[in-house]
Amino acid sequence: MGTRGPRQAFTLIELLVVIAIIAVLVALLLPAVQQAREAARRSSCKNNLKQIGLALQNYHDTHGVFPPGYVLGRGPGVPPGNAPLVDQGKWAWAAHILPFVEEGSLYDALEINDAATDVDDFAGANQLLRTSSVATYRCPSDTAPELNTSRASRTLSNYVGMYGPDDADIGPTGTMTTPRAPDAYSDRGGIFRANSRTQMRDVTDGTSNTIVVGERAWELHNREFGVKARCRAAIWAASNGNRMNVDQNDAEAGAVLGTTGGGINFVDVFGDGSQTAIQAEDQNQCAITFSSRHAGGAHFVFLDGSVHFLSENIDNRADTSNNVDSTFERLAHRADGQIVGEF
Repeated sequence: MGTRGPRQAFTLIELLVVIAIIAVLVALLLPAVQQAREAARRSSCKNNLKQIGLALQNYHDTHGVFPPGYVLGRGPGVPPGNAPLVDQGKWAWAAHILPFVEEGSLYDALEINDAATDVDDFAGANQLLRTSSVATYRCPSDTAPELNTSRASRTLSNYVGMYGPDDADIGPTGTMTTPRAPDAYSDRGGIFRANSRTQMRDVTDGTSNTIVVGERAWELHNREFGVKARCRAAIWAASNGNRMNVDQNDAEAGAVLGTTGGGINFVDVFGDGSQTAIQAEDQNQCAITFSSRHAGGAHFVFLDGSVHFLSENIDNRADTSNNVDSTFERLAHRADGQIVGEF
């Protein structure tokens, strides 16, 4: 009868070595997994913008014009055509194309095609706006809540239309008490503005050189000072909606349109250096420009349906001077007549 050999077992040191090796492997693999997930999310975001670009083309084919940036309605008057314009923003471009992104039921329920209906006049639409989420309008990389918690009557979106190369007022100039024609609204050269009726023939720079819609993050962070800027975007321009600037307290147009002013992923330091001043300035710029939670830039869909990821370092000298003298501004303008070059 043979003798049994000594029992083989792991020592404590060997076990710790194995655990250490596994930990190192996980640490090496985790960034790769995260990068793969982000690549998938970026691809999904890009597809969303492709769907939006196609929907805008289909809208144009159906109606002969692109949808308005947002609707600025008229108040009571006889006849209605002579009634004064009221400072009341209404349904934006993203609401008008809902039937073309397979959201026809939501479009019908909101009564978007009823120009006489104000969202505040019926509880049903208000409730829908608070509770409806449109997957095509959401970037998977964004950390926003499922619904827009900072604006009660909004369906949250991560995509805004292109207003143009600067951040000047978006509404009509002067008072709101006299009738105005549709072309009386500020036109900064983008595809969208208040009550816009842009046609394909108006895009003389070419569809492959003209941005129509871009990304906007729910929130940006100033890492140096630890403050957050709530950027927001929606499909409804709400009331008091004729300007872009947050600090003028009527920036609802900025919730549906964006400008090149401030650049991509803008979070900067202004004011007296206090946290309050930094937050206010960042909030103002973040709420009217383009941004994303993708590293290094944001996605934009051009009028030809192509989607491009533009770097946050793209040449951009946007200001309120109306000079179109940088690459980002030229891409934002539909008819500046300049050569864009590589971007």
